[in-house]
Amino acid sequence: MTYAFSFSNDFLIGDDPELQPSLRPTLVLQAILSLSERQRIQLAPDIFGVSPDRLSAEMILDRAVATKTCENLDSPVRVWIDEAGFNTLFVHDRE
Repeated sequence: MTYAFSFSNDFLIGDDPELQPSLRPTLVLQAILSLSERQRIQLAPDIFGVSPDRLSAEMILDRAVATKTCENLDSPVRVWIDEAGFNTLFVHDRE
């Protein structure tokens, strides 16, 4: 079952200007910053039609917000990047 993605900016981007990648990201933006190089190389042409060096975190965030879908409501929340749900991000509760 999927759910409409309607989270606040606190879940999407937070307010930390020094946001760093994490093994347990607590924001959608942090999950994007935590993607491996291999994942970014795959996403760039497949989903965005650009080379990996032109793929920005903002592009991925905008696509996830436009897709408006998450797979569950408990932690970690699986947020869809694409409409088919093949590419996802995991966002964990803050501890």
